[in-house]
Amino acid sequence: MLSTLEKAGRVLRLFTAENPEWGVSQVARALNVSKGSAHDALATLTETGLVHRMVTGRYRLGFMIVSLHAVLMAQTPWRHVAQDEMEQLAARVQQTVTLSAFDGGNAICVAVTGTGPRAPHDTVGAHLPAYAAAAGKAMLAYRSAEQVQRVCGAGLSPFTPTTLTSADALTAELARTRRAGYAVEDEELLPGRGALAAPFRNANGEVIAAVTVSAPTAACRAAQDRWVPDLLACVKAISDRLGHQPGEGKDRLHWHLIDGEERLMRPPGLRREP
Repeated sequence: MLSTLEKAGRVLRLFTAENPEWGVSQVARALNVSKGSAHDALATLTETGLVHRMVTGRYRLGFMIVSLHAVLMAQTPWRHVAQDEMEQLAARVQQTVTLSAFDGGNAICVAVTGTGPRAPHDTVGAHLPAYAAAAGKAMLAYRSAEQVQRVCGAGLSPFTPTTLTSADALTAELARTRRAGYAVEDEELLPGRGALAAPFRNANGEVIAAVTVSAPTAACRAAQDRWVPDLLACVKAISDRLGHQPGEGKDRLHWHLIDGEERLMRPPGLRREP
């Protein structure tokens, strides 16, 4: 069952705004599986409504995705809180501001605002690799060491000459991100594009998403010192509204690997005060 679910997940991740339709042979090549295996996975997804088979024999996402999206958004109340603060930030910096969540080693864009120029990946639903995108690094910096290792193990393919492609370089960058409280993206994902991102926390202290300011490289470099305080104030306001109370970190949840699964737990020996 797990193998079937993993295969289905890999197939679904192939569907993007740039590649909305796939044939059986294309899926087989992309996933390095047999055509029969690709067909079985697509057939299973078709039965559930997650993908739709067109008369041409090619596949696209099914409308069950819309239903699931509605359920997910209804269970993500922090999105509305973040949107309020993001709009104020966008008005101050006059650039594109995005909201991203972490999933499967990627930063998933869930909201966009602002009047600045937008890159192709500044769209809701865009999947950005955590090691190359500012939002991804801002969240990955607070995930478990095992999660970072999985991201590195999946391969750090270069998007531009400045993409971090070694585990040592990424680890050092994540440490810098934790110290500074924000991540920097300097043409690592897209030539001519820069970004600054910072995470925010819920009442349990869990990093649940990140806010990004993105702009043409020259503008981002020139304005970084001005934008960082506004960005940090934005995510602090979101965290405050979500009930996060900064302290010394003793009661904060941390990611741990338990039986091969990441779980949020308090450090051993620590209990919440009554």
